[in-house]
Amino acid sequence: MEEIAPITSLSNPIVKRIRRLQEKTRTREREKAFFVEGVPITLKAFDTGATIENIVFSDVLLTAPKGRAALARQRARGIPCIAVSEKVFRNLSQRNNPDGLAAICRTNWQDLDSLAVTSTDVFVAIECLSDPGNLGTMLRTMDSVQSAGLILVGQSTNPFHPRTVRASRGSIFTVPICHCPDVESICKWSAAHRVHTIATSAKATCSFWDATYRLPVLCIFGNENKGLGTSTMKKADQVVTIPMGGTMSSLNVAVAVGLLLYEIERRSLC
Repeated sequence: MEEIAPITSLSNPIVKRIRRLQEKTRTREREKAFFVEGVPITLKAFDTGATIENIVFSDVLLTAPKGRAALARQRARGIPCIAVSEKVFRNLSQRNNPDGLAAICRTNWQDLDSLAVTSTDVFVAIECLSDPGNLGTMLRTMDSVQSAGLILVGQSTNPFHPRTVRASRGSIFTVPICHCPDVESICKWSAAHRVHTIATSAKATCSFWDATYRLPVLCIFGNENKGLGTSTMKKADQVVTIPMGGTMSSLNVAVAVGLLLYEIERRSLC
């Protein structure tokens, strides 16, 4: 591989831009770009056809053969590659042991109306989700059961936050993500596409084990602290609860998403 002179200054405009993409939601939204780091997730971006603005690498840190081979292939395709010094890469890294490969990618929002709906699809909607790590965990679970799409409702956390990207383990590139301003909009969409809607609430009387699931289905979850409002539950076709023992009154929302998705998956395989 032909050598590229590495950037050594933390004041370099590219380095400063990466820092802004990591730290500022407004920058990610305005520039429609985000930063991913680590060989596995960066290779996932390559393999899924994500739009790559720049590849960022440290020749000293990038020792994994798969990573170096992938970098060479992308350079041969004409993708811009930016070499940085080990010091600069470590400064940008949010990992304990950076492996020397990263990329600036274009955000991949989809319009709700562009989501194709088939007879076996399972969708997830989250109302006003606040924790980036929870969102990344949900995406990873949704990828594992091949969910058809995630709909973020209202003032939810930005899905391209570094914590979300890291927790998703690459599923940020495989699960379609949409934004919807309010529950009324997703109810109209689900009605137009004949998608059954299931809301989740600790106040429901029907256990998710006893519920009847009709595909295609949209599972609606609430904010980590407040859950779903009464008005939202009234709009759903069905409301279910996940039984709780012990002293806790609710589950982490990412855990709740996983339980419901795998119950639907189990039913579909029976």
